[in-house]
Amino acid sequence: MGVSLRNLAAAILAMSVLAAPEVRGILPDSQEPISLDADSSEFDRESNTLIFRNVHITQGVLSIAAATASADGLDFADSSWQFDGNVRIDDEYSRIRATRAVLRFRNHRMVHASASGQPANFERDATEDTRALSGGARSIDYDLEAQTLTLSGEAQLIDGQNEINGETLLYQLAEERLVATSDENGAQRVRVTVTPQTLGVGETTKDGEDTNAGSVSEPAVPQPDIVR
Repeated sequence: MGVSLRNLAAAILAMSVLAAPEVRGILPDSQEPISLDADSSEFDRESNTLIFRNVHITQGVLSIAAATASADGLDFADSSWQFDGNVRIDDEYSRIRATRAVLRFRNHRMVHASASGQPANFERDATEDTRALSGGARSIDYDLEAQTLTLSGEAQLIDGQNEINGETLLYQLAEERLVATSDENGAQRVRVTVTPQTLGVGETTKDGEDTNAGSVSEPAVPQPDIVR
């Protein structure tokens, strides 16, 4: 079933369907050694920028690959990297695909990632502690320190069964809380779609109703608090 929320400035959704007993980010926080390899490299003295072609960077389970990369420093102690062309960011459980990405490193740790595309996409696999999570938008901004994921521009977030669409989606990973915002002129409204779960034979609903006939129990739609 679908629920369309019209003419909202913002909607705050308590996403119990995304709740998890332990927080897991989209990309890992690591201080392991960093390795870089590329087909070629050059130094642009005028802009004081390093440029790499067909580059691949790894740090533990984190892998970053792109057609080109440029950076204002190579030691990763305090540097910013821009990746262009078929950008692929992967770890053991997560993936980001984008046309362009800008990553910020501090003290040899990645602290911020911004990706853009038509759209840029991410996926996080299900684990014992977390549900599968995926989404896409024209831009994805991930702050590892604040543990916030912001999707902007025709944004979509899916937890496997439930889907949220809006102009901007702010997902607070630590609180498992989602803030969905429509655009100013109301053309891109917030939309919540909840897919019913089918219970197996012999299972019961929360009200104790028997499902021996293979009936379908429909979960409650998350009730938003409206901020005007």
